[in-house]
Amino acid sequence: MRTRSIIIALLSLITLSAYGLVQISSLQDFNFGTATLPFSALQQTDSICLYNSANPPNLIVTITGLHDAAGKFQLANGSSRLVYQVKLSNTNDTNYVTFTPGAANLRRGQRNTPLCGAPINRYANFRITIPAASFNDSLTAGTYTDTLSILIVPQ
Repeated sequence: MRTRSIIIALLSLITLSAYGLVQISSLQDFNFGTATLPFSALQQTDSICLYNSANPPNLIVTITGLHDAAGKFQLANGSSRLVYQVKLSNTNDTNYVTFTPGAANLRRGQRNTPLCGAPINRYANFRITIPAASFNDSLTAGTYTDTLSILIVPQ
């Protein structure tokens, strides 16, 4: 039986600007464990805090990471690649925006406190999805990883 361990490590960035304080916090690493046959889509979501002290508090979010020529995020295990999706939504919103590596996306802002206070005050849902179609027999068994850089700036 072929198994594949899927791990994504994320790097969160804090950016300061003259327009106000912006901050991302509460972002966790995603570890999808071991994938076995038959393969199905893997998905994990993390509630995070996006803070902007400006008024209005809209944010521009840019996410970069390993990607192919078609602009799809990829996990790597040596030369073997596995496509995955990065999505973000506002809390209590099921409309996720799918990110393309390096492309800026405007996010509706929300003024809250730095670090968002209690867990109930999280601002956004960050979702990683590995579609079932990404898994195929040509994949090398092993650990697949990528590091995402997330840049947020006030609009």
